[in-house]
Amino acid sequence: MASLERRLQQLETYAATMRREDEEAVGREVMRRLTDEELEWYERALKRALGEEGFAAEHRPILERVQQLYEQVVDELT
Repeated sequence: MASLERRLQQLETYAATMRREDEEAVGREVMRRLTDEELEWYERALKRALGEEGFAAEHRPILERVQQLYEQVVDELT
């Protein structure tokens, strides 16, 4: 029984690692698809959000663009 539990833990660890690697691959692909201008705009939005100000209304278009790219990449990879 202990062997079965150990194997289950190994499989859970492996699954978590694979999910993390998949998420990282999607993130890299999204960043690759952004233009230089979009990437700069997104970076400014993130820096502001990490500060006390949070996201501004002016950031909505780039956040929607990034969300759209994430969905597109996930759809392509599945």
